[in-house]
Amino acid sequence: MNSFQAKARAAILKALAHPTRVLMLDALSRGDRCVNDLRSLAAVSQPTITHHLAKLKKAGIVTERRAGPR
Repeated sequence: MNSFQAKARAAILKALAHPTRVLMLDALSRGDRCVNDLRSLAAVSQPTITHHLAKLKKAGIVTERRAGPR
């Protein structure tokens, strides 16, 4: 492993270092979920869920898919 790979792995571990994000990933591992589903599951506000999703997306752990009216 080189320094770049070590930094990439550390970024993933850092992104997973919050209980709410682990809970969200568990739910997402069973299929797509909308922000409202994740909000209800984690019992936190919509902005908090969006913040956690942004951290997971930045680490390359999740991707987004938009559906419905825009």
